[in-house]
Amino acid sequence: MIIIMIIIMIITIITIIIIIYPWCMTEQLSYLTRSAANEKLSIEHYTTNLRKFCPAVIGKYIWNNIPLSIRSKSPKKVFKKYLQRFFLAQY
Repeated sequence: MIIIMIIIMIITIITIIIIIYPWCMTEQLSYLTRSAANEKLSIEHYTTNLRKFCPAVIGKYIWNNIPLSIRSKSPKKVFKKYLQRFFLAQY
């Protein structure tokens, strides 16, 4: 039961990141780098744990760990279904 609640919470965080994702991409560099080619969000280096474990930063780590085939699903309903399968397959 706890695992399902954690997965639902992660899916909610990812859904929020999807809403913010176009805004985050404007912060990207104008030239292609390896992470930009893989459509990954850039994660800045932080020296304090307070900022490292901020939901906005943790969300970027989670988003970057999702395979590109799942991140590129266009309807939100299909994306959620594949994301849930991805996380459940890990447990």
